[in-house]
Amino acid sequence: MISFTGHFGFIDSGGEHVYFIAGDAANIRRGDDVRFNMATVDGRPRAVDVRVVDPVVAEEVDRVLGT
Repeated sequence: MISFTGHFGFIDSGGEHVYFIAGDAANIRRGDDVRFNMATVDGRPRAVDVRVVDPVVAEEVDRVLGT
């Protein structure tokens, strides 16, 4: 995540900045590693279901799924 104001924020996703609102994020802080799903809201892409990811868990999931 690159910024979060408490009301909305942006996630760096492969060089693109993806918008999200606080209601779609749970217990996140600036600098946290996050995973999210994408949705189109009002004709624009937005991150939803934004959640903090434990780096060890993310590494294991990526290893098992080959991503």
